[in-house]
Amino acid sequence: MLPVDPALFTLFVGVMAVFSFTPGPANLYAIATGVRGGPRTALVGVAGMNVATLVWIAAAALGLGALIAAFPAAFRWLAIAGGLYVGWLGAKALWASAADAAPPLEAGRGSATSSAAFRGTARSATTDVA
Repeated sequence: MLPVDPALFTLFVGVMAVFSFTPGPANLYAIATGVRGGPRTALVGVAGMNVATLVWIAAAALGLGALIAAFPAAFRWLAIAGGLYVGWLGAKALWASAADAAPPLEAGRGSATSSAAFRGTARSATTDVA
């Protein structure tokens, strides 16, 4: 007998194949930021995503997973709050896309665009820059 169910493993490999050929949110963010602010802004945005990943890894290494396991109700409320926040960001993005589209910014437009790209708020910062 195999240590893994062959049907489940085949399903897993199929899903991973689809994931490997489709861009994820990070790739879409980098492309959108690059189109709106240029290559420098896209690189700063990618750096911000990598810093966020390092923070997540550090939190996991410091025992955040054990803390979440010890207090599942607190984690549930934190997950709900996070989901509501992501929903709010999505609604803001939809509302902004319904408005007249702002023209793309010139590459290297300034530190406000770069810092907004690093924080992941490039869309709101680009509409504020004249």
